[in-house]
Amino acid sequence: MKKVLLPDDIVPRTAAHPATYLMPYDTALNSERTKITLRYHLFSFLVEGEKVVTYPTATTCIVPGQFLLLPAGN
Repeated sequence: MKKVLLPDDIVPRTAAHPATYLMPYDTALNSERTKITLRYHLFSFLVEGEKVVTYPTATTCIVPGQFLLLPAGN
């Protein structure tokens, strides 16, 4: 399973770290399962497709028009 630290692993190290990041994401491929550690709170609004988030005790699935708010450290 791939592990990602957000936003560090997707923001260039030379970039200043603003208080808010806006990162559009688009892919035509199905994503593999990835363990993500958040350094900041994350608001994820889904425009198309399906997003599945797995917690230690549950799984959540959202569809277009829905959003997730995930706390830092999650």
